[in-house]
Amino acid sequence: NVMDIRAYLKNLEKHENAKPDVLIVDYAALLRPMRQRKELRFELGDTARALRQIARDYECCVWTASQVTKVGQKSDIPEIADMAETSELANVSDVVFAFGQTLQEKRRERLRWVVLKNRVGGRVGRIVDCNVKEDTQTIAQTKHQSRVVEDAQYSRGRREN
Repeated sequence: NVMDIRAYLKNLEKHENAKPDVLIVDYAALLRPMRQRKELRFELGDTARALRQIARDYECCVWTASQVTKVGQKSDIPEIADMAETSELANVSDVVFAFGQTLQEKRRERLRWVVLKNRVGGRVGRIVDCNVKEDTQTIAQTKHQSRVVEDAQYSRGRREN
């Protein structure tokens, strides 16, 4: 759970005199909740807030990942609402990115990186086209200009003007 992560960081700081610049939590939704709640989304919100507090205490970034629903997987541009139960993680997060890739893009070694939420730097709705090399897990922005979704409030089937 998050307390295990905090204990590890304290130990690292004490014995190695080291503090992280970035803490990567492989799938925060799998961490044990610090307390049992009636709904999973509230437990995930507690976990997200505890990770956010670690970020403040250690002055570092905390990155984690989540998956979208099956509906979101079929969408060209996923929405925060497509995160289902883990949407509470997005509510607490300062920045949320989505990576999207159609089968055609996968064959061309391409993907899209979409800024869904950004409290610190704006640019919500920005779509960045990227090249991806699966064998090295390398992602790099293409030479194409990034695009911006006309309205950050994505609507299925139409865009607001």
